Amino acid sequence: MKKFIIKLIKISFALYGVLWILQFIIDTGLRKSTDDVFVSWNKIYKGEINAEILFLGTSRTLKHYDPRVFEKELKMVSYNLGTYGTHFDTQFLIQNPYFKYNNKPKIIIQNVDITALFKTEELTNKQQYFPYYKLENYKLLSSFDKNITIEYLLPMYKYRGYSDVILNSLHSYFGISKDLQNIKGYIPKDEMWNDTFKQRLKYLKGEKFKYSHINFDSRFKVFNNLLNDLEVNSDKIFLIWAPEYIGRQKLEEEKIMYVKERYNQLAKNDKTLFFLDFTNDPMCLDTTYFYDSYHLNKIGSEKFSRQVSDSIVKHLKLD
Repeated sequence: MKKFIIKLIKISFALYGVLWILQFIIDTGLRKSTDDVFVSWNKIYKGEINAEILFLGTSRTLKHYDPRVFEKELKMVSYNLGTYGTHFDTQFLIQNPYFKYNNKPKIIIQNVDITALFKTEELTNKQQYFPYYKLENYKLLSSFDKNITIEYLLPMYKYRGYSDVILNSLHSYFGISKDLQNIKGYIPKDEMWNDTFKQRLKYLKGEKFKYSHINFDSRFKVFNNLLNDLEVNSDKIFLIWAPEYIGRQKLEEEKIMYVKERYNQLAKNDKTLFFLDFTNDPMCLDTTYFYDSYHLNKIGSEKFSRQVSDSIVKHLKLD
């Protein structure tokens, strides 16, 4: 019996080691990947971005700010680090390594709105973090997902149910890559207005968005912590509320003016901080510029990017 237990322990340790080696191989492959999910993360950790203008925020950042426009108009290296489903509390996961491994940007453009303030209930696109399960990220990651601890301890456990991610890793070793949509972090949506807003109205049955479950004082404390970190790591910060379709704004009437004023107050007494509100722009009346009520399409994002770059010139007197 004793020999059997010893043998079982040896086999277990051997298997544990093999799994760690296998995970290392997959992690390394993903760190080579040029897939849209991983390409920006890999550039961050290699210190290859070093943008003078850095865009941060949710999918509204990802879809709305075209770095090429800013580089052309402002002659400054630009990069978009907007990510799907990122609220202010999870944004630290991307900005912390960026500031650690890349040069300090001159200008940060932080997209703001109501939903970015919400508390993260679940990590969106969790696989994007897999190659960088480092000790420095553990505390923050584990605060959003109870499975993180066991995923750190058990090799390969994080890849359960992610066979496509494993395949992506293997492809990178053979130079196989998908068509990259990512343009310096920006992923435009070349589509016209869809029916998601119509479906949302149908679901609401004449009601408007309710925010009674959101403690805005608490959520602004999180944002203030994020903002303090941004101010330490940049020269100027623009808080920008990107266009929203007017129909959606009417659904947000309960809190939209209150939240805007909170952002505005933060910028009032800070010479390095600016708040720009584009929700009154005529674009918000025209579905030509949107693919849904919250996101600009390619046509809209190109126009909006020109507007923002012009605003930066005026505010910083760069012309």
